[in-house]
Amino acid sequence: MLPADARLRARARETSRFHDTRLEPLLRGCFAHVAPATRDLEIVSANLSLLEKRLGQLALMVAPSPLLFGDQLTITDCGFVPSFALMKTLSGVFDFDLKMPQKLADYESALTAHPSVAAHNTAYYAALEAWVASKFA
Repeated sequence: MLPADARLRARARETSRFHDTRLEPLLRGCFAHVAPATRDLEIVSANLSLLEKRLGQLALMVAPSPLLFGDQLTITDCGFVPSFALMKTLSGVFDFDLKMPQKLADYESALTAHPSVAAHNTAYYAALEAWVASKFA
C-alpha cells in the first residue's frame, strides 16, 4: 500500500509519521476529558488549538489528488480515516469549531467516499457515538 515511486514512498512515510506523532496524540490526549466529571477544558482547548495548527502544517505538506497519493488508498490514508472521525466527534463533544484547511476537507470527503472506507465508516461512527454516550452515563 505504498506508492511505486521511491520519492513518493518516502513522502508517504513522512506524512504517515506526521500523522502518528503530531496529530493522533493530540486527539488521544482528549480522551480522558470526554466525561464531564474528568474534563479539563484548558487541556482540551490547548490540544484542539494545536491540532488546528498541525492541520495547517499538514496542508502545506500534501497535495491530495484526490487521496494523499493519487486515487488509490495508501498506508498513509489509513491513519486519517479514524482521525477524521475522532476530530468530528471530539469537536462535537467539546463544542469546538475545528478549522480544517479546505484541501484537507476535500481530502476527507474523497477518503470517506472511497468504497473501502465508506463500507466501514458508518459502523465506526456508531461505535464512537456509543463510546461518547458511555462517558455521559
